[in-house]
Amino acid sequence: MQVMLHEAGSVLEDRYEIEAPIGQGGMGAVYRARDRSNERVVAVKQLRSDAGAGFENREMLERFEGEWQLLRTLNHPRIPRMLDAFRVEECGYYVMEFIEGKSLDQVLKGFKSNGRRFPEELLLQYSLQILDVLEYLHGLPKSLLHRDVKPQNIIVREVDGELFLVDFGLAREGGSATTKTLVGTLGYAPLEQVKGHPEARSDLYALGATMWHMLVGEQPAPFDIPPLATVRNDVHPALAEVVDRACQDNVNRRYANARKMEMAARQALQVISGVEGDARRVEELYLEEVPEVVYQGARPLEAKEFLLRAALASASFLLLMVVLYRVKHLMKTPPSTPSPSPVASSTPRPGVDFRHFPARPNLPPAPPLTPVSANGPIQMSPVNPNMLSYFSLPLGWKMIGYVGGLSPNTISAPAGQAGGLVIRRDVTVGLRIVRITLLRSQGPANFQIGLWNQSTIVVGVTSALERGVYATAISLNGSVSEILNRNWNQALSQTLELTYNNGVWVLRDVELGKEVSLPGPAPAINSIQIMVPPALQAQTVGVGSLSIVEQ
Repeated sequence: MQVMLHEAGSVLEDRYEIEAPIGQGGMGAVYRARDRSNERVVAVKQLRSDAGAGFENREMLERFEGEWQLLRTLNHPRIPRMLDAFRVEECGYYVMEFIEGKSLDQVLKGFKSNGRRFPEELLLQYSLQILDVLEYLHGLPKSLLHRDVKPQNIIVREVDGELFLVDFGLAREGGSATTKTLVGTLGYAPLEQVKGHPEARSDLYALGATMWHMLVGEQPAPFDIPPLATVRNDVHPALAEVVDRACQDNVNRRYANARKMEMAARQALQVISGVEGDARRVEELYLEEVPEVVYQGARPLEAKEFLLRAALASASFLLLMVVLYRVKHLMKTPPSTPSPSPVASSTPRPGVDFRHFPARPNLPPAPPLTPVSANGPIQMSPVNPNMLSYFSLPLGWKMIGYVGGLSPNTISAPAGQAGGLVIRRDVTVGLRIVRITLLRSQGPANFQIGLWNQSTIVVGVTSALERGVYATAISLNGSVSEILNRNWNQALSQTLELTYNNGVWVLRDVELGKEVSLPGPAPAINSIQIMVPPALQAQTVGVGSLSIVEQ
Protein backbone atom coordinates (compact mmCIF):
# COMPACT_ATOMS: atom_id res chain seq x y z
CA MET A 1 0.00 0.00 0.00
CA GLN A 2 1.29 3.48 -0.94
CA VAL A 3 0.63 6.22 1.56
CA MET A 4 -1.60 9.00 0.18
CA LEU A 5 0.20 12.33 0.47
CA HIS A 6 -1.57 15.41 1.80
CA GLU A 7 -1.47 18.59 -0.25
CA ALA A 8 -0.42 21.97 1.09
CA GLY A 9 -3.38 23.69 2.74
CA SER A 10 -5.13 20.50 3.84
CA VAL A 11 -6.05 20.36 7.53
CA LEU A 12 -5.87 17.33 9.83
CA GLU A 13 -8.01 17.03 12.96
CA ASP A 14 -9.29 20.59 12.31
CA ARG A 15 -5.99 21.79 13.75
CA TYR A 16 -2.85 20.93 11.79
CA GLU A 17 -2.57 22.76 8.46
CA ILE A 18 -0.11 21.12 6.08
CA GLU A 19 2.42 23.61 4.66
CA ALA A 20 4.77 21.36 2.71
CA PRO A 21 6.02 17.76 2.57
CA ILE A 22 9.48 17.23 4.07
CA GLY A 23 10.15 13.68 2.98
CA GLN A 24 8.65 10.32 2.16
CA GLY A 25 9.90 6.79 2.81
CA GLY A 26 8.82 3.21 3.23
CA MET A 27 7.24 3.95 6.63
CA GLY A 28 5.19 6.95 5.52
CA ALA A 29 5.70 10.69 5.05
CA VAL A 30 6.68 13.75 7.09
CA TYR A 31 5.20 17.23 6.68
CA ARG A 32 5.88 20.72 7.90
CA ALA A 33 2.61 21.97 9.37
CA ARG A 34 1.12 24.83 11.39
CA ASP A 35 -0.75 24.21 14.61
CA ARG A 36 -3.74 26.53 14.32
CA SER A 37 -4.32 26.46 18.08
CA ASN A 38 -1.08 28.33 18.82
CA GLU A 39 0.41 29.20 15.39
CA ARG A 40 3.38 26.98 16.13
CA VAL A 41 5.29 25.23 13.34
CA VAL A 42 5.32 21.46 13.92
CA ALA A 43 6.31 18.30 12.12
CA VAL A 44 3.57 15.78 11.33
CA LYS A 45 4.61 12.22 10.60
CA GLN A 46 2.11 10.07 8.71
CA LEU A 47 2.51 6.32 9.22
CA ARG A 48 1.32 3.74 6.76
CA SER A 49 -1.19 1.35 8.25
CA ASP A 50 0.82 -1.55 6.80
CA ALA A 51 4.20 -0.20 7.89
CA GLY A 52 4.63 -3.23 10.07
CA ALA A 53 4.04 -5.57 7.09
CA GLY A 54 2.29 -8.76 8.10
CA PHE A 55 0.45 -7.49 11.20
CA GLU A 56 -3.31 -7.64 11.55
CA ASN A 57 -5.11 -4.31 11.81
CA ARG A 58 -5.92 -4.61 15.53
CA GLU A 59 -2.33 -5.42 16.34
CA MET A 60 -1.19 -2.44 14.25
CA LEU A 61 -3.50 -0.13 16.20
CA GLU A 62 -2.23 -1.47 19.51
CA ARG A 63 1.33 -1.08 18.29
CA PHE A 64 0.67 2.51 17.24
CA GLU A 65 -0.79 3.37 20.64
CA GLY A 66 2.08 1.62 22.41
CA GLU A 67 4.70 3.47 20.38
CA TRP A 68 3.06 6.81 21.11
CA GLN A 69 2.94 6.13 24.85
CA LEU A 70 6.61 5.16 24.74
CA LEU A 71 7.87 8.07 22.64
CA ARG A 72 5.99 10.75 24.55
CA THR A 73 7.94 9.86 27.71
CA LEU A 74 11.31 10.66 26.12
CA ASN A 75 12.92 13.77 27.59
CA HIS A 76 16.25 14.72 26.05
CA PRO A 77 17.33 18.04 24.50
CA ARG A 78 18.51 16.28 21.32
CA ILE A 79 15.27 14.39 20.74
CA PRO A 80 12.32 16.37 19.28
CA ARG A 81 9.44 16.46 21.74
CA MET A 82 6.33 14.47 20.91
CA LEU A 83 3.27 16.73 21.07
CA ASP A 84 0.25 14.77 19.84
CA ALA A 85 -0.93 11.59 18.12
CA PHE A 86 -4.13 10.64 16.30
CA ARG A 87 -5.54 8.31 13.63
CA VAL A 88 -7.38 9.17 10.45
CA GLU A 89 -8.90 6.17 8.67
CA GLU A 90 -6.04 3.78 7.82
CA CYS A 91 -3.16 6.03 8.86
CA GLY A 92 -1.65 7.02 12.18
CA TYR A 93 -0.06 10.42 12.80
CA TYR A 94 2.53 11.75 15.22
CA VAL A 95 2.91 15.48 15.84
CA MET A 96 6.31 16.56 17.10
CA GLU A 97 8.59 19.53 17.61
CA PHE A 98 9.81 20.90 14.27
CA ILE A 99 13.60 21.22 13.88
CA GLU A 100 14.61 23.72 11.21
CA GLY A 101 17.84 22.46 9.68
CA LYS A 102 19.55 19.98 7.40
CA SER A 103 20.25 16.28 7.74
CA LEU A 104 23.86 15.12 8.01
CA ASP A 105 23.40 13.64 4.55
CA GLN A 106 22.54 17.09 3.17
CA VAL A 107 25.44 18.68 5.06
CA LEU A 108 27.83 16.12 3.53
CA LYS A 109 26.52 16.88 0.05
CA GLY A 110 27.30 20.54 0.67
CA PHE A 111 30.90 19.73 1.52
CA LYS A 112 31.25 17.43 -1.49
CA SER A 113 29.81 20.03 -3.87
CA ASN A 114 32.57 22.40 -2.75
CA GLY A 115 35.23 19.75 -3.21
CA ARG A 116 35.86 19.42 0.54
CA ARG A 117 36.08 16.52 2.96
CA PHE A 118 33.91 16.48 6.04
CA PRO A 119 36.08 17.89 8.90
CA GLU A 120 37.35 15.20 11.26
CA GLU A 121 37.09 17.29 14.44
CA LEU A 122 33.54 18.33 13.57
CA LEU A 123 32.59 14.70 12.98
CA LEU A 124 33.87 13.72 16.42
CA GLN A 125 32.00 16.60 18.03
CA TYR A 126 28.83 15.48 16.24
CA SER A 127 29.36 11.85 17.24
CA LEU A 128 29.66 12.87 20.90
CA GLN A 129 26.27 14.57 20.69
CA ILE A 130 24.62 11.46 19.23
CA LEU A 131 26.38 9.19 21.73
CA ASP A 132 24.88 11.35 24.45
CA VAL A 133 21.43 10.54 23.05
CA LEU A 134 22.18 6.83 22.72
CA GLU A 135 23.52 6.68 26.25
CA TYR A 136 20.25 8.23 27.45
CA LEU A 137 18.10 5.81 25.41
CA HIS A 138 20.07 2.72 26.39
CA GLY A 139 20.13 3.80 30.04
CA LEU A 140 16.37 4.14 30.43
CA PRO A 141 14.71 1.78 32.95
CA LYS A 142 13.59 -0.18 29.90
CA SER A 143 16.43 0.25 27.43
CA LEU A 144 15.26 1.79 24.14
CA LEU A 145 16.96 0.93 20.84
CA HIS A 146 16.68 3.43 18.00
CA ARG A 147 17.50 0.85 15.29
CA ASP A 148 17.78 3.39 12.46
CA VAL A 149 20.73 5.69 13.16
CA LYS A 150 21.95 7.05 9.82
CA PRO A 151 22.87 10.43 8.27
CA GLN A 152 19.30 11.07 7.10
CA ASN A 153 18.00 10.75 10.68
CA ILE A 154 20.44 13.21 12.24
CA ILE A 155 19.43 16.85 11.88
CA VAL A 156 21.78 19.81 12.30
CA ARG A 157 19.67 22.67 13.62
CA GLU A 158 20.14 25.78 11.52
CA VAL A 159 20.00 28.32 14.34
CA ASP A 160 22.87 26.96 16.44
CA GLY A 161 24.37 23.87 14.76
CA GLU A 162 23.13 21.52 17.48
CA LEU A 163 22.28 17.92 16.50
CA PHE A 164 18.99 16.06 16.90
CA LEU A 165 18.27 12.36 16.45
CA VAL A 166 14.93 11.94 14.71
CA ASP A 167 12.63 9.25 13.30
CA PHE A 168 11.86 6.87 16.14
CA GLY A 169 9.48 4.84 14.01
CA LEU A 170 11.63 1.73 14.44
CA ALA A 171 12.54 2.32 18.08
CA ARG A 172 11.78 -0.59 20.39
CA GLU A 173 12.47 -1.51 23.97
CA GLY A 174 15.44 -3.84 24.30
CA GLY A 175 14.40 -7.47 24.03
CA SER A 176 11.03 -6.68 22.42
CA ALA A 177 12.14 -6.63 18.78
CA THR A 178 10.36 -8.98 16.43
CA THR A 179 11.81 -11.27 13.79
CA LYS A 180 8.73 -10.89 11.58
CA THR A 181 10.26 -8.16 9.43
CA LEU A 182 13.59 -6.71 8.41
CA VAL A 183 14.10 -3.43 10.27
CA GLY A 184 16.70 -0.74 9.79
CA THR A 185 18.56 0.51 6.74
CA LEU A 186 20.99 -1.78 4.95
CA GLY A 187 24.50 -0.43 5.25
CA TYR A 188 23.85 0.90 8.74
CA ALA A 189 21.98 -2.01 10.36
CA PRO A 190 24.30 -4.77 11.63
CA LEU A 191 23.68 -8.42 10.89
CA GLU A 192 22.28 -9.28 14.34
CA GLN A 193 19.62 -6.60 13.93
CA VAL A 194 18.57 -7.83 10.51
CA LYS A 195 18.30 -11.33 11.99
CA GLY A 196 15.90 -9.94 14.59
CA HIS A 197 18.24 -9.78 17.61
CA PRO A 198 19.21 -6.11 18.02
CA GLU A 199 20.88 -4.81 21.17
CA ALA A 200 22.42 -1.54 22.34
CA ARG A 201 25.66 -2.21 20.45
CA SER A 202 23.64 -2.41 17.23
CA ASP A 203 23.01 1.33 17.53
CA LEU A 204 26.75 1.86 18.03
CA TYR A 205 27.41 -0.03 14.80
CA ALA A 206 24.94 2.23 13.01
CA LEU A 207 26.67 5.34 14.36
CA GLY A 208 30.05 3.95 13.31
CA ALA A 209 28.67 3.28 9.82
CA THR A 210 27.34 6.84 9.75
CA MET A 211 30.79 8.19 10.65
CA TRP A 212 32.36 5.96 7.97
CA HIS A 213 29.88 7.37 5.44
CA MET A 214 30.72 10.98 6.41
CA LEU A 215 34.46 10.35 6.02
CA VAL A 216 34.36 8.27 2.83
CA GLY A 217 31.46 10.08 1.16
CA GLU A 218 29.59 6.90 0.23
CA GLN A 219 27.05 4.69 1.98
CA PRO A 220 28.77 1.58 3.37
CA ALA A 221 28.05 -1.86 1.95
CA PRO A 222 25.75 -4.07 4.07
CA PHE A 223 27.59 -6.19 6.68
CA ASP A 224 30.99 -5.54 5.09
CA ILE A 225 32.44 -2.20 6.17
CA PRO A 226 36.18 -2.23 5.38
CA PRO A 227 38.73 -0.53 7.66
CA LEU A 228 38.97 3.18 6.95
CA ALA A 229 42.66 3.00 6.09
CA THR A 230 41.87 0.76 3.09
CA VAL A 231 39.68 3.42 1.47
CA ARG A 232 41.14 6.64 2.94
CA ASN A 233 44.69 6.62 4.21
CA ASP A 234 44.62 10.29 5.27
CA VAL A 235 42.14 9.92 8.15
CA HIS A 236 43.76 10.48 11.54
CA PRO A 237 44.51 7.08 13.13
CA ALA A 238 42.78 8.04 16.39
CA LEU A 239 39.52 8.72 14.55
CA ALA A 240 39.89 5.66 12.29
CA GLU A 241 40.31 3.50 15.40
CA VAL A 242 36.99 4.71 16.84
CA VAL A 243 35.11 4.12 13.58
CA ASP A 244 36.68 0.74 12.82
CA ARG A 245 35.90 -0.65 16.25
CA ALA A 246 32.29 0.53 16.17
CA CYS A 247 31.86 -1.16 12.76
CA GLN A 248 33.04 -4.61 13.81
CA ASP A 249 30.81 -7.43 12.54
CA ASN A 250 31.40 -9.33 15.77
CA VAL A 251 29.27 -7.55 18.34
CA ASN A 252 31.69 -8.50 21.14
CA ARG A 253 34.50 -6.61 19.43
CA ARG A 254 32.59 -3.32 19.44
CA TYR A 255 32.50 -0.89 22.34
CA ALA A 256 30.70 -2.37 25.30
CA ASN A 257 28.31 0.58 25.51
CA ALA A 258 27.79 4.18 24.41
CA ARG A 259 29.76 5.41 27.41
CA LYS A 260 32.86 3.48 26.32
CA MET A 261 32.58 4.76 22.76
CA GLU A 262 32.10 8.30 24.05
CA MET A 263 35.31 8.03 26.08
CA ALA A 264 37.23 6.83 23.02
CA ALA A 265 35.76 9.58 20.83
CA ARG A 266 36.73 12.24 23.36
CA GLN A 267 40.24 10.84 23.52
CA ALA A 268 40.46 10.95 19.71
CA LEU A 269 39.21 14.55 19.70
CA GLN A 270 41.88 15.49 22.23
CA VAL A 271 44.59 13.87 20.12
CA ILE A 272 43.43 15.47 16.86
CA SER A 273 42.93 18.93 18.37
CA GLY A 274 46.34 18.81 20.04
CA VAL A 275 45.07 18.75 23.62
CA GLU A 276 47.40 16.64 25.73
CA GLY A 277 45.81 13.51 27.17
CA ASP A 278 46.69 10.04 28.37
CA ALA A 279 47.59 8.07 25.26
CA ARG A 280 46.99 4.80 27.09
CA ARG A 281 43.27 5.37 27.49
CA VAL A 282 42.24 4.29 24.00
CA GLU A 283 44.20 1.05 24.34
CA GLU A 284 42.60 0.37 27.71
CA LEU A 285 39.14 0.83 26.23
CA TYR A 286 39.75 -2.23 24.06
CA LEU A 287 40.24 -4.41 27.12
CA GLU A 288 36.75 -4.75 28.52
CA GLU A 289 38.07 -6.53 31.59
CA VAL A 290 39.97 -3.36 32.55
CA PRO A 291 37.86 -1.26 34.96
CA GLU A 292 37.07 2.41 34.47
CA VAL A 293 40.20 4.42 33.70
CA VAL A 294 41.99 5.71 36.79
CA TYR A 295 44.57 8.46 37.15
CA GLN A 296 48.10 7.08 37.09
CA GLY A 297 50.78 7.88 39.61
CA ALA A 298 48.69 10.09 41.90
CA ARG A 299 49.41 10.11 45.61
CA PRO A 300 46.49 9.16 47.88
CA LEU A 301 44.62 11.90 49.73
CA GLU A 302 45.45 12.26 53.42
CA ALA A 303 42.96 10.69 55.80
CA LYS A 304 41.05 13.83 56.78
CA GLU A 305 37.39 14.62 56.80
CA PHE A 306 36.33 17.59 54.75
CA LEU A 307 33.25 19.68 54.22
CA LEU A 308 31.98 21.09 50.93
CA ARG A 309 31.04 24.74 50.92
CA ALA A 310 29.33 25.89 47.75
CA ALA A 311 29.68 29.64 47.44
CA LEU A 312 28.97 32.08 44.63
CA ALA A 313 31.21 35.08 44.02
CA SER A 314 29.86 38.64 43.81
CA ALA A 315 31.03 39.65 40.34
CA SER A 316 30.13 39.12 36.72
CA PHE A 317 32.44 36.28 35.82
CA LEU A 318 33.56 34.11 38.77
CA LEU A 319 31.87 31.54 40.99
CA LEU A 320 34.39 31.01 43.79
CA MET A 321 34.08 27.78 45.76
CA VAL A 322 35.70 27.64 49.18
CA VAL A 323 35.83 23.98 50.19
CA LEU A 324 37.26 21.31 52.40
CA TYR A 325 37.52 22.17 56.10
CA ARG A 326 38.66 19.65 58.66
CA VAL A 327 36.64 17.97 61.51
CA LYS A 328 33.01 17.11 61.87
CA HIS A 329 31.32 20.52 62.02
CA LEU A 330 28.44 22.18 60.26
CA MET A 331 29.36 25.71 59.28
CA LYS A 332 27.56 28.68 57.79
CA THR A 333 28.82 31.77 56.07
CA PRO A 334 27.34 35.03 57.38
CA PRO A 335 25.46 37.17 54.88
CA SER A 336 27.42 39.65 52.82
CA THR A 337 26.39 42.35 50.38
CA PRO A 338 26.90 41.54 46.70
CA SER A 339 29.19 43.94 44.90
CA PRO A 340 28.49 45.26 41.40
CA SER A 341 32.23 45.48 40.74
CA PRO A 342 33.42 44.03 37.40
CA VAL A 343 36.12 42.05 39.22
CA ALA A 344 35.51 38.87 41.17
CA SER A 345 35.87 39.10 44.91
CA SER A 346 36.96 36.12 46.97
CA THR A 347 34.17 36.87 49.46
CA PRO A 348 31.60 34.05 49.34
CA ARG A 349 27.92 34.56 48.69
CA PRO A 350 25.64 34.59 51.73
CA GLY A 351 23.81 31.82 53.48
CA VAL A 352 25.32 28.70 51.90
CA ASP A 353 25.09 25.68 54.19
CA PHE A 354 28.13 23.53 54.85
CA ARG A 355 27.32 19.85 54.81
CA HIS A 356 29.27 17.00 56.27
CA PHE A 357 29.65 13.90 54.15
CA PRO A 358 30.04 10.57 55.98
CA ALA A 359 33.23 8.62 55.56
CA ARG A 360 33.43 6.33 52.55
CA PRO A 361 36.11 3.77 53.49
CA ASN A 362 35.58 1.48 50.48
CA LEU A 363 36.45 4.04 47.79
CA PRO A 364 39.80 3.91 45.99
CA PRO A 365 42.17 6.71 47.06
CA ALA A 366 41.64 9.91 45.10
CA PRO A 367 44.42 12.16 43.78
CA PRO A 368 45.12 15.18 46.02
CA LEU A 369 43.20 18.37 45.32
CA THR A 370 43.29 21.10 47.96
CA PRO A 371 41.18 24.18 47.17
CA VAL A 372 42.40 27.56 48.41
CA SER A 373 40.87 31.03 48.66
CA ALA A 374 41.79 33.54 46.01
CA ASN A 375 44.41 36.05 47.14
CA GLY A 376 42.51 39.25 46.42
CA PRO A 377 40.29 40.07 43.45
CA ILE A 378 40.75 37.99 40.31
CA GLN A 379 40.93 40.13 37.20
CA MET A 380 39.34 39.06 33.93
CA SER A 381 41.35 39.58 30.74
CA PRO A 382 39.71 40.42 27.39
CA VAL A 383 39.89 37.68 24.79
CA ASN A 384 42.14 38.03 21.77
CA PRO A 385 40.86 37.13 18.26
CA ASN A 386 42.57 33.68 18.10
CA MET A 387 40.68 32.55 21.23
CA LEU A 388 37.27 33.04 19.65
CA SER A 389 37.56 29.69 17.86
CA TYR A 390 38.63 27.73 20.97
CA PHE A 391 35.09 26.80 22.01
CA SER A 392 32.01 25.88 19.98
CA LEU A 393 29.35 28.25 21.35
CA PRO A 394 25.62 28.37 20.61
CA LEU A 395 24.53 30.94 18.05
CA GLY A 396 24.33 34.46 19.47
CA TRP A 397 26.76 33.80 22.33
CA LYS A 398 30.35 35.06 22.32
CA MET A 399 33.30 34.79 24.67
CA ILE A 400 34.22 38.15 26.20
CA GLY A 401 36.72 37.38 28.97
CA TYR A 402 38.91 34.77 30.59
CA VAL A 403 41.33 34.06 33.40
CA GLY A 404 44.06 31.42 33.62
CA GLY A 405 44.98 29.48 30.50
CA LEU A 406 42.79 28.71 27.49
CA SER A 407 43.45 26.35 24.60
CA PRO A 408 41.01 24.64 22.20
CA ASN A 409 38.15 23.16 24.27
CA THR A 410 40.23 23.44 27.45
CA ILE A 411 40.40 25.65 30.57
CA SER A 412 43.58 25.53 32.70
CA ALA A 413 44.03 26.89 36.21
CA PRO A 414 47.69 27.15 37.34
CA ALA A 415 48.51 26.08 40.89
CA GLY A 416 47.03 28.56 43.34
CA GLN A 417 45.09 30.42 40.64
CA ALA A 418 41.68 30.31 39.02
CA GLY A 419 40.88 29.55 35.40
CA GLY A 420 37.73 30.15 33.42
CA LEU A 421 35.79 32.07 30.84
CA VAL A 422 32.63 34.11 30.49
CA ILE A 423 30.31 34.09 27.49
CA ARG A 424 27.66 36.71 26.86
CA ARG A 425 24.55 37.36 24.82
CA ASP A 426 23.84 40.87 23.52
CA VAL A 427 20.28 40.63 24.83
CA THR A 428 18.72 39.11 27.93
CA VAL A 429 16.97 35.83 27.10
CA GLY A 430 14.70 33.36 28.84
CA LEU A 431 16.35 30.05 29.51
CA ARG A 432 14.96 26.53 29.30
CA ILE A 433 18.01 24.24 29.26
CA VAL A 434 21.78 24.55 29.66
CA ARG A 435 23.67 21.34 28.95
CA ILE A 436 27.43 21.00 29.28
CA THR A 437 29.92 18.15 29.17
CA LEU A 438 33.10 18.71 31.17
CA LEU A 439 36.19 16.49 31.01
CA ARG A 440 38.73 15.71 33.73
CA SER A 441 41.00 13.43 31.70
CA GLN A 442 44.20 15.18 32.86
CA GLY A 443 43.54 14.94 36.58
CA PRO A 444 41.11 15.99 39.31
CA ALA A 445 39.47 19.40 39.00
CA ASN A 446 36.63 21.34 40.61
CA PHE A 447 34.41 23.52 38.50
CA GLN A 448 31.53 25.97 38.76
CA ILE A 449 28.95 27.27 36.32
CA GLY A 450 27.14 30.55 36.92
CA LEU A 451 24.16 32.03 35.07
CA TRP A 452 23.97 35.82 35.32
CA ASN A 453 21.58 38.63 34.49
CA GLN A 454 23.78 41.72 34.18
CA SER A 455 25.63 41.87 37.54
CA THR A 456 23.16 39.61 39.38
CA ILE A 457 23.71 35.88 39.77
CA VAL A 458 20.58 33.89 38.89
CA VAL A 459 21.74 30.38 39.70
CA GLY A 460 24.98 28.45 40.05
CA VAL A 461 26.17 24.86 39.84
CA THR A 462 29.21 23.62 41.77
CA SER A 463 31.11 20.33 41.59
CA ALA A 464 33.95 19.64 44.02
CA LEU A 465 36.09 16.66 44.99
CA GLU A 466 35.60 15.68 48.62
CA ARG A 467 37.00 12.46 50.10
CA GLY A 468 37.11 10.64 46.79
CA VAL A 469 33.67 11.80 45.65
CA TYR A 470 32.65 14.66 43.38
CA ALA A 471 29.74 16.44 45.04
CA THR A 472 27.60 18.43 42.60
CA ALA A 473 24.72 20.72 43.54
CA ILE A 474 22.65 23.78 42.66
CA SER A 475 23.37 26.98 44.60
CA LEU A 476 20.71 29.68 44.57
CA ASN A 477 19.96 32.73 46.74
CA GLY A 478 22.01 31.41 49.64
CA SER A 479 20.49 27.92 49.46
CA VAL A 480 22.00 24.70 48.20
CA SER A 481 20.18 21.71 46.79
CA GLU A 482 20.65 18.08 47.69
CA ILE A 483 23.94 16.62 46.49
CA LEU A 484 24.63 14.46 43.43
CA ASN A 485 27.55 12.21 44.40
CA ARG A 486 29.83 10.45 41.95
CA ASN A 487 33.04 8.53 42.66
CA TRP A 488 36.07 10.50 41.52
CA ASN A 489 37.26 7.81 39.08
CA GLN A 490 33.85 7.74 37.37
CA ALA A 491 33.81 11.47 36.67
CA LEU A 492 36.44 11.78 33.96
CA SER A 493 33.52 12.98 31.86
CA GLN A 494 30.50 14.63 33.48
CA THR A 495 27.48 15.83 31.52
CA LEU A 496 25.17 18.14 33.45
CA GLU A 497 21.79 19.39 32.32
CA LEU A 498 20.28 22.38 34.12
CA THR A 499 16.60 22.86 33.31
CA TYR A 500 14.07 25.46 34.42
CA ASN A 501 10.42 24.45 34.51
CA ASN A 502 7.46 25.98 36.36
CA GLY A 503 9.47 27.81 39.00
CA VAL A 504 11.91 24.99 39.72
CA TRP A 505 15.55 24.51 38.70
CA VAL A 506 16.42 20.87 38.02
CA LEU A 507 20.02 19.66 37.76
CA ARG A 508 20.48 16.26 36.13
CA ASP A 509 23.67 14.23 35.99
CA VAL A 510 23.14 12.59 32.61
CA GLU A 511 25.49 9.65 33.13
CA LEU A 512 24.11 8.87 36.58
CA GLY A 513 20.51 9.41 35.50
CA LYS A 514 19.85 11.24 38.80
CA GLU A 515 18.66 14.77 39.50
CA VAL A 516 18.19 17.34 42.26
CA SER A 517 16.01 20.45 42.28
CA LEU A 518 15.65 23.84 43.93
CA PRO A 519 12.86 26.45 43.59
CA GLY A 520 14.00 29.69 42.01
CA PRO A 521 13.17 32.78 39.95
CA ALA A 522 12.51 32.91 36.21
CA PRO A 523 15.73 32.42 34.24
CA ALA A 524 16.34 35.72 32.41
CA ILE A 525 20.08 35.69 31.69
CA ASN A 526 22.65 37.33 29.46
CA SER A 527 25.94 35.72 30.53
CA ILE A 528 27.32 32.36 31.64
CA GLN A 529 30.62 31.71 33.36
CA ILE A 530 32.50 28.42 33.58
CA MET A 531 35.17 28.53 36.25
CA VAL A 532 37.86 26.34 37.82
CA PRO A 533 38.41 27.73 41.35
CA PRO A 534 41.95 27.97 42.78
CA ALA A 535 43.66 24.95 44.33
CA LEU A 536 47.19 24.14 45.49
CA GLN A 537 47.46 21.84 42.46
CA ALA A 538 47.14 22.89 38.83
CA GLN A 539 43.80 21.89 37.28
CA THR A 540 42.58 21.35 33.73
CA VAL A 541 38.98 20.99 32.55
CA GLY A 542 37.94 20.20 28.99
CA VAL A 543 34.67 21.52 27.61
CA GLY A 544 33.30 18.68 25.47
CA SER A 545 30.08 20.40 24.45
CA LEU A 546 27.84 23.29 25.46
CA SER A 547 24.26 23.76 24.32
CA ILE A 548 21.65 26.32 25.36
CA VAL A 549 17.93 26.09 24.68
CA GLU A 550 16.18 29.44 25.04
CA GLN A 551 12.50 29.95 25.70
